[in-house]
Amino acid sequence: MNNDMTDKLKIIRIIRDTYDNRANNFFDGRDSSILTDEEKWKELIYCILAGTQVSVEIAKKAHRAILEYVDNRGHICDMRRLANKSKDDLDLLERILRKAGYRYPRLKAEYMMNAAEYFVREFGGSINLFLNSEADIKQVRNKLKKNVNGVGIKIATHWLRNIGYNLGTIDIHVRRMLEWTGLVSIDAWPKTMTDTLFISLETEIENLAKEAKVNLNVIQYELWLYGRNFCSKNKCMECMANKFCLRGRELLKNKDKLRFFSGR
Repeated sequence: MNNDMTDKLKIIRIIRDTYDNRANNFFDGRDSSILTDEEKWKELIYCILAGTQVSVEIAKKAHRAILEYVDNRGHICDMRRLANKSKDDLDLLERILRKAGYRYPRLKAEYMMNAAEYFVREFGGSINLFLNSEADIKQVRNKLKKNVNGVGIKIATHWLRNIGYNLGTIDIHVRRMLEWTGLVSIDAWPKTMTDTLFISLETEIENLAKEAKVNLNVIQYELWLYGRNFCSKNKCMECMANKFCLRGRELLKNKDKLRFFSGR
């Protein structure tokens, strides 16, 4: 094993020691064969809400508000109700999301309705029929991405992972973690996340999971937790992996220089 991979495995070990139980607890009971169609649909609503440029806290608040809202026509989250795409329900969802803190609530509401309409129109409202419509889960992901406006590769992957499929979803926290630590080496990191970059990073995480002998979903979730709590908050000096991390080593070196010149 080369030194580069040795350092990568040391970083992964530190991350695992920090979040192992939390990751395992998160995926406990998330099995596609056990979850009902309704549970899978509600999970998709959450993943659409958590898609981009929104905090986990706001997404959870909005999700809870949508699931709890009931009027004389029933639950607003009902797939068949949303599939009708009525303006009244669109306005209602927009108000709920705006109150929860969304900047573009109408778009998110439209995305939920687009997904509901697709499942009802093509699969009679059965998520299980959709999930079994292709032999490979990545083909299922591509079908969802292709047919539902507003659901891209990140949301589709996030959803499928959350309902029990082995997929390594990538967001800004995971990307930042992979880049800064050197867990993934790319000569020039693009500023934006493209589908090509997403798939490339997904493959890298799959390889890391194999090297570390860790479940793909677990290692991805731990990367997200660590990236969110350390890398994205610039807590390099507090990070237990900083001596193995490219960015951390640079900061430690500069810190030592500052101490030398200041006489401390």
